[in-house]
Amino acid sequence: MTIVKAKSTWMLAGLFALATATVACAGTIGQEGHAGDENNGGGGGNDNGDNGDSDVEVPRPVSGMALNWADDTPIPGAMIEIPELEFSGLSAADGSFATTPFLSGKVFSLSTTATNYRATINPKHITVEEAISVNAFVVSSGEDLRQTTAAGVTRVVGASVIVAELLDTDGSPRIDVPLINIGLVNRDDQPVGDGPFFLGADSLVDLGIELSSAVDGKARAIFLNVPNGMLKLSVSYPNPADPAAPGEPMIHELMMTTNSAALVRVNDKAIIDNAIDNN
Repeated sequence: MTIVKAKSTWMLAGLFALATATVACAGTIGQEGHAGDENNGGGGGNDNGDNGDSDVEVPRPVSGMALNWADDTPIPGAMIEIPELEFSGLSAADGSFATTPFLSGKVFSLSTTATNYRATINPKHITVEEAISVNAFVVSSGEDLRQTTAAGVTRVVGASVIVAELLDTDGSPRIDVPLINIGLVNRDDQPVGDGPFFLGADSLVDLGIELSSAVDGKARAIFLNVPNGMLKLSVSYPNPADPAAPGEPMIHELMMTTNSAALVRVNDKAIIDNAIDNN
């Protein structure tokens, strides 16, 4: 998620002849109208943006790889769509993709589909100061069977999967969140799906994990047998003033369809706001 800026310095310099005095050289003009040597005189400005510099925003593409969510295997021929950027295209033979250039400040999410994979909604990102590299993950059609087997629940054919990655505002894994603080409901605020379950090694349900913990650098929970429709994922981190009590819930609304998947970064609003503040 990135904005990129480039600075162009246009310095006005000239040769001023005085009828009764010597000639003072304030600068030399290059062929394109740029200052030929900004060290030879005064008033021309500098590369730090002072004295007349203008900021020119340079569009940059979003690029990355289409990858299998479970093991990071590159996926060729995956269809990647970014509605907010009006982009769609296929990943190359090595799984790579790149969009046309876009300006900064764009909040967007990727939707990825591929043969033998579920239509997968990816987390939100934003374009900020440097070129952005964002991977487009896809969840395999058989992932629910792998997960329901580990969780000990019956697989519902055609149901979907939701994975929530728990993050602090700095992007690090958020640990010590209890399962009871994570919920999934429909429009009538009725609980739906099986879960949540925390993921352990090999991105697989681990029934022994009761508090979120960093496994392979990520703290993640999963809901299985998720039905179609507009759903609300709610996650509350422990209250810093009272760790035994939940804090304000963070809500993510998700439109789920048959055999789909959604990958959510919990606390993404704070992460995006933090990225904006630091650029």
